[in-house]
Amino acid sequence: MDGFKEQILKFENHLELLAKNFLPTSSSLQVISDSIKYSLFSGGKRFRPLLCFATAELFELDPEKTIPLATAIEFIHTYSLIHDDLPCMDDDDLRRGKPSNHKKFGEDIALLAGDALISEAQKILVQAYSGEQNFKDLFVEFSDSIGVQGMIAGQVLDLRLTDTNFDEMKEIHFLKTGQLIKLAIKGVGYLVGIDSEKLNSLNDLSLNLGFAFQIKDDLQDFMAGDESDSEANMVNVIGLEKTQHLIQSLSKDIKTTLQTFSGDPSSLQALIDYNLNREN
Repeated sequence: MDGFKEQILKFENHLELLAKNFLPTSSSLQVISDSIKYSLFSGGKRFRPLLCFATAELFELDPEKTIPLATAIEFIHTYSLIHDDLPCMDDDDLRRGKPSNHKKFGEDIALLAGDALISEAQKILVQAYSGEQNFKDLFVEFSDSIGVQGMIAGQVLDLRLTDTNFDEMKEIHFLKTGQLIKLAIKGVGYLVGIDSEKLNSLNDLSLNLGFAFQIKDDLQDFMAGDESDSEANMVNVIGLEKTQHLIQSLSKDIKTTLQTFSGDPSSLQALIDYNLNREN
């Protein structure tokens, strides 16, 4: 991600300033502030915010315009990780090599930290974009993507389905991982005001990128010998060689679709390549 260091640094500075403004400062509420900051600044790749900025470049939109959208999406991503790690969900004690939020602050505070990030994400969108022509469509897309039509549906399927086949695994990945990546790309389309045909192209492109992103995670888990979630790994469903071929094919198709847009796709292409070659 060396080519995006400046954008990542700028976004981190924005998050730190925002955290100072919205997090409670009283000593009695310090624990919830600490819990939120612990996960929000845990060393994530900020892949979804970078997708916002890269999509803005594709449409010649000032990336500054997309910072609130990128922030709201990152808040939702952070909440989902906190909740995913809870004992009632994936029951993970570690996240990025450190104790999970609930291991450090307790299950009750971890749950509330995630809830707080959801409400704050919605407020950020309203404050930044309520005056925009397409705000209603953007907000509905946002709500659907993180709700029972999107991420939550993916989590339910991930928790409940066993002996999954390819189509079921694809649906889980589209819902659980693809929805936020879709928001990062398609959401910018709403801000730009592109037509429905182009929005549909962004929708398909971004869901495929979300699929490819999760497949890369599956490949890394498999190569590392992580069998803790064997049912939810594409390699266990179709095999290593087919999974490797699938991510290559998806990445090629995404780049081909990008060429149908008139703007500069180079930053988005770089992020596609990053996903293809990343080691963590």
